Amino acid sequence: MEKLISDIDKGGLKMLDIESMISARRVICLKKFLEDYPSTWKSFLNSCILSVGGSLILHCNFDTIKLKTQFPKYFKDCFDTWSGFNSRMPVTFNDVMNEIIWNNRFICIDKMSVYRSDLVNLGIMKVGDLITDNNLFLHEDPSVQISPEQRFFITGVVHALPLNWKTIIRSSLCKNEIRPIPDAPYIKLNCGSLPISDVTSKQIYDSVCAKNKFLRQPNKK
Repeated sequence: MEKLISDIDKGGLKMLDIESMISARRVICLKKFLEDYPSTWKSFLNSCILSVGGSLILHCNFDTIKLKTQFPKYFKDCFDTWSGFNSRMPVTFNDVMNEIIWNNRFICIDKMSVYRSDLVNLGIMKVGDLITDNNLFLHEDPSVQISPEQRFFITGVVHALPLNWKTIIRSSLCKNEIRPIPDAPYIKLNCGSLPISDVTSKQIYDSVCAKNKFLRQPNKK
């Protein structure tokens, strides 16, 4: 395969990488889903993801296996490809504070990620939103005006946070600075992090090719 897609001056035939082309088309499918024009397939896809926040999912650090919804195989492949570009492991205080709670692969209850539209409507989006001005988790602060059921659910969410995240939160003296969620989802490519509305098929194709080329390299001992 490497010989087929390598540049001619490197002994290859410079053929297109079919796998990378397919990955690019999957991401472009999601780009078209976000574009402002009606379509039957878009309505169908939206019905599949409505229970996990609709297009909000493209901002989330999700794993399709852990989502409380089901897709037809093609759309699942599209979201898996998107997740392959954007999955991340928060390691710093700011990373943790700005990690979106909903549909998060690392925040699971009964092995599934979670989403609650009523809590989203209250402005609870990121891990940092679970911390009050009194430096307590929401469920620990009696001044927070939420229902008993919501408080119980948030208790479960906080319990589900990875242990190292809670250690980072409790040990940090940094100010909690939560960044707003951008209007358009961003995708991480080898040329940088770009809003999906600005991304071209070629940029995605080149990024997948670069990633696949790296993965195909033999391990050097």
